[in-house]
Amino acid sequence: MINFFRKARQKLADDNKPLKYARYAIGEIVLVVIGILIALQINNWNEGRKDKKLEGVVLQDIKDNILRNNLMIQEAITTIDQINVSADSIRAYLLSEGDQPAVFNNNINQALRSGTFLFRLNTDGYESLKSTGFTILGNEVLKDQILSLFEVTYGLVETDLYFANSLYLNKVDWWKDYLYKTGPDSFEPYDLEKIGADKRFLTEIYNIYFARSLFQNTLKKCLAQSEKVMQRIDEELGDQ
Repeated sequence: MINFFRKARQKLADDNKPLKYARYAIGEIVLVVIGILIALQINNWNEGRKDKKLEGVVLQDIKDNILRNNLMIQEAITTIDQINVSADSIRAYLLSEGDQPAVFNNNINQALRSGTFLFRLNTDGYESLKSTGFTILGNEVLKDQILSLFEVTYGLVETDLYFANSLYLNKVDWWKDYLYKTGPDSFEPYDLEKIGADKRFLTEIYNIYFARSLFQNTLKKCLAQSEKVMQRIDEELGDQ
């Protein structure tokens, strides 16, 4: 294309001999400028393609993080639901002073669980984004949603997890005043009638229940927010 312009310019210059060299020089400058602009445009286009490709890889990594976290969160929510059912049975039994000790024996093991220990969120994709730089994300709304999820919501999950575990570990052996182990995951009361009359036992069960449920509620909110972020990521990846 540049050769075409050069020939056309040279022909025009030859038609007027006195201005030949002036036209030739100006034409050369114009051609050089056009060449530079075309090269810059091609370079910018290539760099844009590279950035878009990198953005897609980072977003997919973040989505994979969120998917793994959501599976773990959903499992934790389900587990806590199961534990709380047993805890509710224990509390109902003690408050009603019922005469069905099997209710107590069958549920006490679950009711004593914290349900919060084995829980670690995946953030590798987000750490990769921080290393690459947030400017790689072209969608400002998506950028804000990702920041909010990983920096704020995941932070709340970790805070409530720490609170629940701390509350549990500070009094991890309190039950030994009331129960003895008959197996790795089974307990029997020393005196079930005494337990029913002792408000401390019910209070401790409630404290664990409260911390566990607080953590679960945070997980549910996190799960809802995560689904919105993943939907936005899918929309963004679909546009690439």
